[in-house]
Amino acid sequence: MLLGLFLMHGMDDGAAGDGLAAEKDGYRLGSRATSLPAGQPASYTFTVTGPDGKPVTDFAVDQTKKLHFYAIRSDLTGYQHLHPAMAADGTWTADFAALQPGTWRLYASFTPNTGTGTGTGTGTDFLLSRTITIPGDATTTPCPRPRPPPPSTATRSPSKANSWPAWPTN
Repeated sequence: MLLGLFLMHGMDDGAAGDGLAAEKDGYRLGSRATSLPAGQPASYTFTVTGPDGKPVTDFAVDQTKKLHFYAIRSDLTGYQHLHPAMAADGTWTADFAALQPGTWRLYASFTPNTGTGTGTGTGTDFLLSRTITIPGDATTTPCPRPRPPPPSTATRSPSKANSWPAWPTN
């Protein structure tokens, strides 16, 4: 998946989990919603519960926000990075711009300030995710064809094999 190719803003490479599960070390990304409407702004509510099963409400600030939320369409043609708002009860609300039909993976990146004392929780970065479906005709976009490799230096003259091409002068 795309997340294995780069690190998201606000995450280091020591995050707990690979971002492909809704639960890690007792922390869980939960929501009743499994879909959102297509082609219009929509709100998605969710909670992060701790090992005790209660909503986590105390998070460390990372890159000026307590939680970073990402939506990435399965064919990589859609992407949103949001900073949802948390209510006092630990319910988060992410307000999406219009999402196109298809399968989307939602990722929450956070660091709880509380923990169980078992090596998880305080100071541990988490990356959890869930899948949602946006109903409708999902037209996928194929990846572009790869470009052919540049000519090999073996086909260049020996005197130019290790030199850089000249810069344009205009």
